[in-house]
Amino acid sequence: MLPDVSEAMDGWLSDYTVKTVTKATVDFEEADTVVGRTISAMVQVAQKEKLNPTSIDWSKKYILVHSPEPINVGEYIESNGEDYKIIEPG
Repeated sequence: MLPDVSEAMDGWLSDYTVKTVTKATVDFEEADTVVGRTISAMVQVAQKEKLNPTSIDWSKKYILVHSPEPINVGEYIESNGEDYKIIEPG
């Protein structure tokens, strides 16, 4: 049986905005709708050497997001004024 460590992050969590982008076509014009929600998470800079080197773009910045709340692939998280796309659950 694994120990319950769900409360271990409580002191490290901060509020972040997660954005869901929906694309729609109206009168042959593509439009994006952005809906945001606030989650509690811990964000840290990712070490590129520990990521999958065949699937990353070395010119981009990467972060690791740890959250007890669900975040979906394709959504964006705002951190330090920049939006980061969720590319992989982990």
